[in-house]
Amino acid sequence: MSDKQQMTAEAYLGRLAERGIDYVFANAGTDFAPIIEAISRSGGRKIPKFITVPHENVAMGMAHGYYRACGKPAGVMVHVTVGTGNTINGLMNAARDNVPLLLAAGRTPLTETGHIGSRNRSIHWGQEAFDQGGLVREFVKWDYELRAGQPVATLVDRALDIAMSEPRGPVYMTLPREVLAEPAIAPRRTNVRPLGSTPAEPSRRAIEEAAQLIAKAEFPLIITSSGGRHPAAFAELAALAEEFALPVVQSPDRSSDASRLRCECAAAEGRRGTRSRSGGAVDPARDRAAARRQDHPSGGRSAPDALPVPRIRGGPPHRRRGERDAAGAARGAARRHEG
Repeated sequence: MSDKQQMTAEAYLGRLAERGIDYVFANAGTDFAPIIEAISRSGGRKIPKFITVPHENVAMGMAHGYYRACGKPAGVMVHVTVGTGNTINGLMNAARDNVPLLLAAGRTPLTETGHIGSRNRSIHWGQEAFDQGGLVREFVKWDYELRAGQPVATLVDRALDIAMSEPRGPVYMTLPREVLAEPAIAPRRTNVRPLGSTPAEPSRRAIEEAAQLIAKAEFPLIITSSGGRHPAAFAELAALAEEFALPVVQSPDRSSDASRLRCECAAAEGRRGTRSRSGGAVDPARDRAAARRQDHPSGGRSAPDALPVPRIRGGPPHRRRGERDAAGAARGAARRHEG
């Protein structure tokens, strides 16, 4: 292969950058030789920035946090089977939190001789696996092993497209050393559309039914979980809950923070709330905490960002404001953030 001919590893890094992957959190091994060569040959071409991380579990946490902070997926690259095994805890978290990321791992060379990337160390026999993707298949949306003659750019597109489609989540690619070192195969066409499929639109009938249930309820209660993954959805929920004083309970999910809502009244699984006169749920643990604060030297003052549980008097405010107004607001909130 001439110096001007692009390796598959170069095409892989270039396509990651073209599709918006700015960072790859990596823990290298002998399978990284073509990747390191591609980085050294990048010249002025745009490629992701590689950040060396001393443990794969940390690398997964960094990719997870990067998406939560920036809203963009990151790449993680680890060393064959052993590195993949160390990502499992982080991969479970990413799958549970619907965090898209591209986890790539080298694969022990397939050949013993005859190729520049063939096995050349004893560990290459010890780290062989019949089905490396089987280690993570339960926790990823898609997994694939790159084969000779395949256009890696197309596979990167497919991987990120699946990761970014709702419900989002991690994907996994294995990259054999021989294939990364071979000349790159050009894709048949360039995919320039945004990543991810178009979100499905919720049923208009279901939106109308939910709005009517809220409007006609004597003591309505909103239970939320992962709505905070989209800031616009959380803003709509906050506006609806605060305008009509609708109590909100958050089930355990790190994508949402109902404690910022003035109508939040419980945020833990397994607690048994008692019913207040207004019909909202009252969390006994919070009541006990409030009692303890009264004995505190601060005089019972809450932290600056602590918001009290609303005490609703005189009947449900959403009924006092009128069923039509409450239904309209609920319907509007749902429609303004469909999907």
